[in-house]
Amino acid sequence: MTTTRRSWNLAWCALLACRPDPTPAQPPERPAAVAARTSDDAATPVPAAVDTPVEPAVPATPSEPPPDAMHVVVEGRCTGLHASLVGDEVFVTHGAGYTGAAMAGPGARHDLVIGRLQPDGTVESLPPLVESQVAPELGVYAIDGVGGRWPDQLYLQLSVGYRDSATGDLARFDGQKWLAVDPTGKRDTTAWQRVYPWYDNSILAVGSSDYYAATRFAVTRGRPQGPKLGAITKLGCAEPMATRLIVREDGDVFAAGRCDGGGPSWLARWTKDDRDGKARRIDGGVVGLAAVDGAAFALFDGTSPSLLQLRDGDWVKLALPGKGAPRLLALTAAGEPWVVLDDQLHRREGDAWSSEPLPGEGAIEELVGVEQGTPWLRRGGTPVDSPWNERMGARLFRRGAQGWSEITIAAAAFTADKRIGIDRLLVRGPDDIWAEGHYFVKRPGKQKASKTNRVVLHSRAPLAPLRCGDVVDGPLAQGFARWPRAVDAHCTTRMALLFHQGAWDDGNDYGKLRRAIAKVEGLDGARLLEVEVGGEHFLAATVATDATAEALMAKARKQRPYKFPEVVCGDSEELDGAGVVVHRELPLAPP
Repeated sequence: MTTTRRSWNLAWCALLACRPDPTPAQPPERPAAVAARTSDDAATPVPAAVDTPVEPAVPATPSEPPPDAMHVVVEGRCTGLHASLVGDEVFVTHGAGYTGAAMAGPGARHDLVIGRLQPDGTVESLPPLVESQVAPELGVYAIDGVGGRWPDQLYLQLSVGYRDSATGDLARFDGQKWLAVDPTGKRDTTAWQRVYPWYDNSILAVGSSDYYAATRFAVTRGRPQGPKLGAITKLGCAEPMATRLIVREDGDVFAAGRCDGGGPSWLARWTKDDRDGKARRIDGGVVGLAAVDGAAFALFDGTSPSLLQLRDGDWVKLALPGKGAPRLLALTAAGEPWVVLDDQLHRREGDAWSSEPLPGEGAIEELVGVEQGTPWLRRGGTPVDSPWNERMGARLFRRGAQGWSEITIAAAAFTADKRIGIDRLLVRGPDDIWAEGHYFVKRPGKQKASKTNRVVLHSRAPLAPLRCGDVVDGPLAQGFARWPRAVDAHCTTRMALLFHQGAWDDGNDYGKLRRAIAKVEGLDGARLLEVEVGGEHFLAATVATDATAEALMAKARKQRPYKFPEVVCGDSEELDGAGVVVHRELPLAPP
């Protein structure tokens, strides 16, 4: 791997569902954290727009009611926090910052965190990624996701290099550590970005070339040969660039994209017995590509929008069920297409189509869960703290037997009164929906949002959300930790975390701070404590009101500028549930 590789093309981002950072471009920074609280508000009903209710093809577990909210599972100022589904397993990763030997010395980075979520909401930590073992020349910028099979074919999909020159690499888990992977062994300029479980227990790696981000395939584990691109290049595509891709474990591979960085569109299919595949030119650009057992469809826009169905190995053009710009395509488990044109949803059953308007407003971003029988819709709405969130989608809806109902999105667990914007949905099963999200917070004394906190949510509430990233003025030693929630209407006591301590020093009486806070109002009944939270040591104060907590934090910031003290709920039940331990109590009176 050499340092001459250029950034991979944005069109390849469309294929990989890249998650743009809503914050402006800036040099990499070390990870940090704040987090999110669940809301108990009921889902807002949206009237059904069709008389024939949809019965889920695969019903949810009968003993559990349909979900009506997305709940925080992990949250914090964790740069690059992502959730990935590998079969039935859920992996959560985070960590990004200064990379390479120039900053910290080879192998010095151990902040790239990989964890496997357990059914009880805890996290099984996997060994951290060590830069010198996987990317000694460029350094690891971020973990983009986890793929392959668990437990013996697990891969990390990595961004390596800096923000202005990032490329892609792979790392494989050998059961003890992470190893660099070069699928072809040629050490060329290919940016490998995704892996997929393929047939005969193989793993298919997919990447892009340096020039125009042309698609590349290679089998990195197993015997099969990867798909060839000759059928596409014969169409006049010197550099075919896939923007939609489906890799199935029965051996089928479907792809659609553009020629030569923006030319005509193409549609291709390979089977395990046909490595050369078949391809055809298409007018317009690909909007959707979907396949289930025995059925495949493709949706294209342009001057002549089209819906194509795979029949006996050939793509047959179908009449679109209505007017309007093509937006989304999904398939039921039976292979029946759902097509979104403008704001209308069209569902086909047999040879007949039925139509209904979609709920909500704003850009239509995702339609997922249709194959599992529990459809979910993500679309834009009122911006959440920033105009970026309208593009990323601010509202969720679920379609049940009685039509659409709105899904409540949790408020932040660890930052009071913050709404979460949803960036991406992942489906593990019927009504088993995971999501990535974020929100912005302001550093005290600043006018604009200066911190981005990221969140992983689930359609079922965990026992308690976990914290990740930076706290107060430094990163958590643990990748994921229990943490007290932010103050809400039910909280009677506040705990202000003032100073982050590296270790206990029983000889430290904090005289300067105690003298500074002596004149703060509202200290009746307050306690000054050294506490352990999430495995970290803090000087903290429990008080009765937000105003008193803010006054104490202002005094702390004067003594330790550029820090980020915070307030959590100080009720005993909350602290006990988060495993908070008191080391000692100090008198409030100054020495």
